[in-house]
Amino acid sequence: FFYFDGRFYYGYKKTWIPAKDGYLNSLIWYELSKSWTKTSKDKIIPFPVTQTIVTNVIKAAIGIRDLRYIIIENGSYERNEELGSIIWINKRPSLPDAKDLLVCKNKIVNYRNLNVYDKTLNLFCITTLNVNYDTSLDEPVRCDKFLKDNFENQPQINEVLKRDAYLCCPDYIPNTLALFMMKGRTGSGKGTNIAFLREILGRDNHTETSLFALGDRFGLEPLLGVAVGFISDIEDDSVMKNAQGLAFERMKKISSGIDYIEVRLVGGHFVSVKMPLKLVLAAPVMVRFSKSVGEFVRRLQITDYKKQYSLDKDKCPNALDPDENCLRDMIAEKDAYFTHRIIKQGLKMLLTDGFKSTEEAKKNMQEIKDEGNPFIDMLF
Repeated sequence: FFYFDGRFYYGYKKTWIPAKDGYLNSLIWYELSKSWTKTSKDKIIPFPVTQTIVTNVIKAAIGIRDLRYIIIENGSYERNEELGSIIWINKRPSLPDAKDLLVCKNKIVNYRNLNVYDKTLNLFCITTLNVNYDTSLDEPVRCDKFLKDNFENQPQINEVLKRDAYLCCPDYIPNTLALFMMKGRTGSGKGTNIAFLREILGRDNHTETSLFALGDRFGLEPLLGVAVGFISDIEDDSVMKNAQGLAFERMKKISSGIDYIEVRLVGGHFVSVKMPLKLVLAAPVMVRFSKSVGEFVRRLQITDYKKQYSLDKDKCPNALDPDENCLRDMIAEKDAYFTHRIIKQGLKMLLTDGFKSTEEAKKNMQEIKDEGNPFIDMLF
């Protein structure tokens, strides 16, 4: 196991897994309980385990198993070398650049040239995706239908594919924004889209947070080692107005992709890290950003979900009939969607063209401007 940026990870079946929910505490207690010790009278007795002893072992392990220190001492990286969240433990000249790699359930994929490698614990990655890369799979028919049903044209679909691709990347792509917004009414499909993305990312690679949690003194600790944070409490302007300024300051640093952030851990310790975190805000309407946060509005990549699905025609007379099996059928195609749409299309377009502002996104930005925020004038 290793300690990396405020959290322990252990290797299991060629995958690095975060040690959560007291796992390491239980493991050390269990191992020590099987040990023996010798008394002053040379009598062999079971080792007297206590929580204090276990806690001290964990504290010692933080220094002994600090991966950033180990890879410098073993010569894999230089002391001043910029490291991301995916690194070689024992780097050799023949190995590809770690920052160009995605780790899936079955393979390691170089997303720049599509070279494929067998998985190995020598590649430390905290964001293994919950999908297989398999070029033999058929096209994701149901996923394609979802895209065509919910977005008006191919340029909008392309931006969605690029967004999904970026959310799967373990680190930031240089000069690329990292703040996304899904705008749409209840029943518009954005919830289905988020649930589908969670399945692709995997349980340990995403979390649900809130603006208020981000402003809490321990609000960043649950986001350590997480690829994507979903913020879905932005129901109206009051949330934006009342949220703490610290939350917005942290969002600004996270979305920059280059700033170090000081994270306070439970117990009083601090770590200073670059968080490989992409934030996804979900809201029913275009929210009004205050002047204090207006400077990162230009980093927003807005996806507009304009359709509405409901069986209640009294409340939603223009709504379409929902497909109750939509999410299930899309999840069944997640490997195909990842292979054919995210890797072969989304990432390729993202690396070539970056994000582009669609006509719909321009309208949303104009809506922010028209709401009377003078700070947004500088964005146009």
